[in-house]
Amino acid sequence: MRYVVITAEELGHLREGLQVLDSLNEPDEPMVELYVYGLTDNANALAAVKEAVTYWLDEEIPEQDVNVNEAAFIIPVSTDTLYYLMGSGLMLSQNDEVAYRGGPEGPRTISLPPGVTRVRLTVGHFKAIALARDDYSAEDFLAKYGTKAQAAAPQRVERTEPAQAPAVAPETPAGAVAPKASSLKFNVEEWLD
Repeated sequence: MRYVVITAEELGHLREGLQVLDSLNEPDEPMVELYVYGLTDNANALAAVKEAVTYWLDEEIPEQDVNVNEAAFIIPVSTDTLYYLMGSGLMLSQNDEVAYRGGPEGPRTISLPPGVTRVRLTVGHFKAIALARDDYSAEDFLAKYGTKAQAAAPQRVERTEPAQAPAVAPETPAGAVAPKASSLKFNVEEWLD
């Protein structure tokens, strides 16, 4: 698995650990790349996702027609990003990535577009949190830990054939007698003797 589900408390401990690791690194030395996946149904965050979906779609569709019930934000890990996530909130903006349920084709990942409504997220906004080694497993995280209930888009249904009357159970003849339950028992031991 490319990610592990963690708690907000564990995320705080990760920040403390990263501070120690940062002190060991030489300047310009790359750190291990990690990502936080934060699953949320926060209204402001979802508004930004809807804005991104309408921006990246090939066809023009009103934002209110986009159906997004939850999303998993993909956040690169650093001591600073964890500080803001654990405190006053991390401001997400252009080019930050998010996974959302893309309808029948399943989860999709998109970037927040230029001029997107700025979103401030804290760990309190997250229903589930994961720590990941990459930024491309968020769709799987959303599929496994997100709610499966996706509001169904209204569909137009037309009959191709006229409605049929419900099936009626056949009636038993007036003189028929059902067999007794005791006569239905079969004694295997007697049969074997």
